[in-house]
Amino acid sequence: MTDLSTTAQAEQSAADGRTGGAGTATVAFKPLFEVSPAAKDLVAAAEARFQSALAESAAEFRFGPIQAAAKDLPGGSLVRIIPGFGLQEQAPTHVMVLTLKEAVRQALSRPLDNDEFWERTEKALTSAFVGLGEQLDAPHLVLRPTAEGTSYDYHLLFALEDEETEGFLYVVAFCVHVTVGLDRAQVLELSVEDTAPYSIRLDALCVRQPVA
Repeated sequence: MTDLSTTAQAEQSAADGRTGGAGTATVAFKPLFEVSPAAKDLVAAAEARFQSALAESAAEFRFGPIQAAAKDLPGGSLVRIIPGFGLQEQAPTHVMVLTLKEAVRQALSRPLDNDEFWERTEKALTSAFVGLGEQLDAPHLVLRPTAEGTSYDYHLLFALEDEETEGFLYVVAFCVHVTVGLDRAQVLELSVEDTAPYSIRLDALCVRQPVA
């Protein structure tokens, strides 16, 4: 897969934001945390900052506030930014899931082999395409019809801290915009084996904080 890391110019582009048209409904990250008790307070504080930043984008999605929140975390360092990675492909749903899973790996910027984390990550990313009908009232999903088919935003917040992370907490803010060339009813019934015309745009970043 193509390296998704940012350049200085691309980072500025991400900060400028992008239109999502989510309306005024509450929008929130869906959290997926795999951390030790020592990092629970730290990850809770990071989540609060990211949730607040995303809420600023309720009417019009912008990645800039999320990037600013990452830079403001105490003792934090921005590890990687993936600004507006795009993919357009007629492909099975599970291929899209694996593509986004690789994007999480690239955001972390180092090999981390926590099996539980990766199993949960793949399950969460599968939910970004499968079972949407059961998530219509969830704040991490903003779904709407478009001229091209059906479009939606899906927001995930990953956190990992274990022996491999060597005293650091890694948090990945993951905002994916998906357009599927199918009508709403078809999109709500997709399975992992179904093939569909997908267009994906991903804005993501990873920030690292020391665990006291």
